Amino acid sequence: MRTRLTFGRSDEKSPIWSPDGGRIVFSARPKGPLDLYQSASSGVGGDDPLLEDEVDKVPTGWSPDGHFILYYRPSPGGHNVAPFPSAAGKWRISTDGGAWPQWRRDGREIFYVQSENSVPITLAVNWLALAKR
Repeated sequence: MRTRLTFGRSDEKSPIWSPDGGRIVFSARPKGPLDLYQSASSGVGGDDPLLEDEVDKVPTGWSPDGHFILYYRPSPGGHNVAPFPSAAGKWRISTDGGAWPQWRRDGREIFYVQSENSVPITLAVNWLALAKR
């Protein structure tokens, strides 16, 4: 059975399912930049904005406990990786650009891709140490 989950927005993309299967986060461009939205996977209710600002955002994964969403901000000057919610910008994941972040299965680390001299490399960040700060 098919269920439509989004209505009326343009350029909806990059859906990610929550670990419990109850929610979907995706990017949509209703007003300009790609913003983060959430909807129930049942299709009931509307789309709730999670993060809206003047920069594109692409969600890539949920933390295993379902409390955080990883996303990156593509930009001509270099991508940035961040978690949402992020305690008012407290947790910066990538310091020198990065894209396509993913959680390690146990939630202890975050992996992302960075391009160094046009060669992609994979880096790891200790999420548990970062989140304790």
